[in-house]
Amino acid sequence: MLTNSYDYQSSVFRLITRQLRALIKKDVIRFPDVGGNNYSIAAIFAIQLLRDYNEPEIKISAPEGYRVLINDKDGDVVLSADFYYRRKNLYFSHSFDSDTLKLQIEALNAAQESYRHKKGEFHVCYVEFLLAGQPYLVVYNRRQLNLYTYQDSLLKKISKAHLKSKLLKIQSNIQPLY
Repeated sequence: MLTNSYDYQSSVFRLITRQLRALIKKDVIRFPDVGGNNYSIAAIFAIQLLRDYNEPEIKISAPEGYRVLINDKDGDVVLSADFYYRRKNLYFSHSFDSDTLKLQIEALNAAQESYRHKKGEFHVCYVEFLLAGQPYLVVYNRRQLNLYTYQDSLLKKISKAHLKSKLLKIQSNIQPLY
């Protein structure tokens, strides 16, 4: 069974909630007009950034940010907001909806279906890196860590070596700006 959101410290949850309210009040985040404005936090997932393409390291014990899924009164996820740490403070980075959000939700649903009948509690963490192209997820528990990508409507398990080769290919295609 996959778990997510409210396993985090209440201080993180309160901080994210406070920042979301301020962002909505300042009209930085706009919600789709779906009739009414009853929105709630559906889930919170950890985010791990990969900065070193030569030696990608995933530290699930120390998330570098959080992805917050927000749903409307009907229970449909309508928006996602990312918050990242900078030093010890958590800052809003960006939000997304439409096709990008749909792809993220499909990846989560595929992971949920894949782990539905497995015993024990598994957690999900998003893996982000520059020019990713599709969602990458880590599903883990105390004994194992599995890396997945969601591509062509399929959740595919990949190895760390495969991820490293993908990152090196991306890195070789990046041109410096002068």
